[in-house]
Amino acid sequence: VFNFNPRSDPLPSGLARIAAANQAYNITRKIIEVNQGLFIVNQSRFFDERLHLLYGARYNMLDREVSYTSPVTNPDTGLGSPRGWTPQLGGVYKPRQDLSFFAVYSESIEPNFAVDADGNTAEPIEGKGYDIGMKSELFNGRLAGTLTYYTIDRANLAARDTAKEIATGRTPYYFYGNTNTSTGVELDLNWSPTKNYSLMLGWAHFLKSEITKSTTPGRVGLPLSYTPEDTVTLWNRYVFTEGALKGFTLAGGLRH
Repeated sequence: VFNFNPRSDPLPSGLARIAAANQAYNITRKIIEVNQGLFIVNQSRFFDERLHLLYGARYNMLDREVSYTSPVTNPDTGLGSPRGWTPQLGGVYKPRQDLSFFAVYSESIEPNFAVDADGNTAEPIEGKGYDIGMKSELFNGRLAGTLTYYTIDRANLAARDTAKEIATGRTPYYFYGNTNTSTGVELDLNWSPTKNYSLMLGWAHFLKSEITKSTTPGRVGLPLSYTPEDTVTLWNRYVFTEGALKGFTLAGGLRH
C-alpha cells in the first residue's frame, strides 16, 4: 500500500519504488487495440411530422493483440474482444411546437481488457439504458428546459480486489461480473433575457447508484464511488455583438 500526501511528501519516484520491490522488470508487452463500428440507421416521420422515429443498429468489432518479448506465466489472451450488434431506438412526439416528449433506448459493448495475476481475462462490458423525458420552449424560445428520467446498467465490470492483492502479495486481482446500475433525473434550464446573455442551470439527482450484481454477494448493494447524490451546475454566457469586442464571448460558472 502506497500513500502519498502532495502537501507534505516529496514527489514519488517510480524508479525508486521498482528498485525497492526487488523485482526484475525485463519483459516488454506490446498491445494493439482496434475498435471499429458499422452503423445502419433510418428515420421516419408521421402525423404531419409530429412523430419522429429513429432506429438502427451498430456492429461492434473490438480486437486486441498482445505480444511479449519473453514467455510469461499469465499471458493476456484478449478474450475481452467481442463482436456483435447493438440496437439503438428513439422517438420524439411534438403535440405542439413548444413542447415535445422523447424516449431513447440503446445498448453498447465496450472492451474490458482487465487481466489478473493468474491470467484470467474479464468479459466485455455490456451496457444498456433508456431515457424518457420532455422538452419545452416558452416566451419565443427565451426560456427552454429539459426534464429527463434515465436508467443505465453496465454489466461485466471488473473492480480491484485489494484485499486479495495484500494477502497474496501479487497484483492485480479483480472482482469479476459486477453490474453497476444508475437511475436518476436531470433538469436543464436555459434562460436568455437578452440576445447577448444566457443563463444555464442544471440539476442532476441520483435515485439509485449501486452495485446490483456481483460474483461476490457481499458487494451487492454497495454505493458507486464518485457519484454524489445531487449535482448543481450554473453557467453564464455573454456575447458581444457591437463595438470593438464584437464576436468576443465571455463565459463562466460553477458546479457544486
